[in-house]
Amino acid sequence: MVTFVVEDGTMVPNANSYITVEDATDYLSANIHASPAWVALTLSDQQALLIWATRYLDSRATWNGIPTSDFLANPTSFNVVGTWAVFPSPGDIPPQQALRWPRAGARDCDGVPIASNTIPRQLKAATAEMARYLIATDRSLERPQDGLTELKVDVITIKFREYELPIVPNEISYILRGLGTISSGRTNFSKITRV
Repeated sequence: MVTFVVEDGTMVPNANSYITVEDATDYLSANIHASPAWVALTLSDQQALLIWATRYLDSRATWNGIPTSDFLANPTSFNVVGTWAVFPSPGDIPPQQALRWPRAGARDCDGVPIASNTIPRQLKAATAEMARYLIATDRSLERPQDGLTELKVDVITIKFREYELPIVPNEISYILRGLGTISSGRTNFSKITRV
């Protein structure tokens, strides 16, 4: 079993979740439809879902700003406006962060700068919601439309099936507005042919 490690904004080594089980439970308890299913899960299942939800969101999002560790390692290379973390000594270079947040130069949906040593409340809520969706739906399953339909080596012909990314629920995209963009839905691959 993977150890459950929550990112708190300080670039926690090996972090794999943006929210604690307790905070996710508090958030989801406000939804009368979601709460019973979440509470019925074991602690290890809840942790696994939060890890999966974190990975899922990080893999599907183009987040605004830059990873805080990248900024702190070379602050003069970036033209970023925002609120910065204060670390113990100016000479300390943090390790590469495990997740894609915390970020420097990001703003919330109202345009307010997000401190580079915090995980936004919106991201925590979206992670809890994504975990809730993952209880019932395995969004990692291969779908029949994935993959190649044809591959010809001589004079190179490659044809792909129509591909559609698993949809990130609109509610989650709405929660994350301002923090970045989420890839979801149809992606078109063109036929590749060598002439």
